[in-house]
Amino acid sequence: MTNRLMLVMAGLVAMLVSSTPRGAYAEMPGSFAGLVKETSGVVVNISATQTPKVGPQAGSLSEEQYRRYYGELPPEGMKKSLGSGVIISPDGYVLTNYHVVKDSMVVSVTIPDQKVYDAKVLGFDERTDLALLKIKAGGLPSATLGDSDALEVGDWVVAIGNPFGLSHTVTSGIVSAKGREIGAGPYDDFIQTDASINPGNSGGPLFNTKGEVVGINTAINAAAQGIGFAIPINIAKIVVRDLKDEGRVSRGWLGARAQVMTPELAEALKLKESKGVVVTGVDAGSPAESAGLKIGDVIVEFAGKKITHASELPWLVATSKIGAEVPMKLVRDGGDMSLMVKIERLPDGGGGEGGVTQSLGFTVTELTPDIARQLSLIGHNGVIVSEVQKDSQAAEQGMRPGDLVVEVNGRPTQNVENFYGVIKPLKKGDTALLYVIKQTGSIFVPLKIK
Repeated sequence: MTNRLMLVMAGLVAMLVSSTPRGAYAEMPGSFAGLVKETSGVVVNISATQTPKVGPQAGSLSEEQYRRYYGELPPEGMKKSLGSGVIISPDGYVLTNYHVVKDSMVVSVTIPDQKVYDAKVLGFDERTDLALLKIKAGGLPSATLGDSDALEVGDWVVAIGNPFGLSHTVTSGIVSAKGREIGAGPYDDFIQTDASINPGNSGGPLFNTKGEVVGINTAINAAAQGIGFAIPINIAKIVVRDLKDEGRVSRGWLGARAQVMTPELAEALKLKESKGVVVTGVDAGSPAESAGLKIGDVIVEFAGKKITHASELPWLVATSKIGAEVPMKLVRDGGDMSLMVKIERLPDGGGGEGGVTQSLGFTVTELTPDIARQLSLIGHNGVIVSEVQKDSQAAEQGMRPGDLVVEVNGRPTQNVENFYGVIKPLKKGDTALLYVIKQTGSIFVPLKIK
């Protein structure tokens, strides 16, 4: 091969390389060793002693695993669980999953130098499965919180945690998808990753290649390999801010439920485009009702942001400023219109009478003629179950959205106001006996007032 030919070929190769688009080859790291050394000091192990629950719990240890790592079983009637966490400030604030410390009597945090601290649960948010802990320590290394919105599918990520008691286990992978809904709650917006996540990883950090925390590892798909889910750190930042400032999370409340638009639904509603979400319910006395929102309206924009999926609306509402007048764009009867809604604070239980719904584990809404027709309940009286809290006593008793509560302790429930009027006089420890009509038949449901 002549020198001239070799020079021409080299030039062609250089041109091809320089024209290669920025992609996986350009971004693939040679090693994560530097990142791990830089960040592993902020990852902690969390041990929680809990009251026993029926059935398996995420992150809980089997008897054999517990003996292996602790040498002896916890006292009878107790259950031990392991999880992970991340130090988010030098003065001892630790972020983890709520399910790791839920119902715990004692929580301890082991930092990388093997010092063990008793931890106080400063606050938690069941809807996003996050909890904020505090240990009495200072000068700790702390994580840098990144921007999960900037993540792209295909980006490299690293998970560090405590799977099965194996301290500071490091796994890597890519962002497989964003905005995943897995039925965990009303604010589902998970990062999906193929970085290996196992029981005990819960609450641990998901890092980008800059060493910034972009997610909190939370859930796995037990039936699959390489499918894990993390809470975006931008959601966690808001929760942490509220838990630090108030010990609770303050969210905006609209009082409307919606379903995602489909091409078939758009055609049935005579819409030009398949976009937005369809309003399926409006709570009595809610900001949505006051603003004039109606069942069948199609919300296409909220607070200046276009709505493409039903999961987007709850989070936009939740993060709206309490008392703010927020514009909504919608389609009604084929015509465009705008409404202004004044955002109120979401009651503790998710709607209606906050304390009552938090105790019972579900919320109710009015049985309108439209809902009665959709659920084949024409001719019945009562209130409709609109939301059932995960892991609540109502959920354990089999209550589901769409159930009709006809009576409480033998007294008819004609409307939402009447329902709360019957429930509120009950004291802690009393039983509310509900007569409920389900799609499968009628049942009695006893619920303890907490």
